[in-house]
Amino acid sequence: MVQVTFTPAIAERRDDALSLAPAPADPPEPPPVEQPPTPGADDTPPSADALPLSALSSPPDLLTPVPASIWPPFPELGHRIFQLEVIVAADGKVAAVNTQCDEALCAAADAYAAIVRTWEFTPGEYRKHPVPVRLRIEFELNPPPPETPTESSPTQPARQ
Repeated sequence: MVQVTFTPAIAERRDDALSLAPAPADPPEPPPVEQPPTPGADDTPPSADALPLSALSSPPDLLTPVPASIWPPFPELGHRIFQLEVIVAADGKVAAVNTQCDEALCAAADAYAAIVRTWEFTPGEYRKHPVPVRLRIEFELNPPPPETPTESSPTQPARQ
């Protein structure tokens, strides 16, 4: 049995990447003067990067049926958890899947990633515009059975 959990992911921005090039000799430009908003201008998404679930006005919904029997078993791995980072494009198709796992789990993560790449979603929306979305999906392999009370366990009398 496999348990799947969707969790919000944090959008990673590449704007703050370190640059090894020498600093420009020109003095910095003055800050831009703030202009009043143009009507309708605030309806566009903030960037073309994939947004986290928390930034969306409407999250993507999975359209592809996912029966429990689709997941390959990995009983030799025991109870383990790994994550896949999934980029859902603005058209709802999976654009990329990145595995985030320990080396021992990479075979399982790769097998599951191949399945996830076939999924299709309703597009996530930011202010009624479809946008690329970053999801983090957690998979739990071989979850322990739920605890059930046994007949030999003492029962508490009702308090009065």
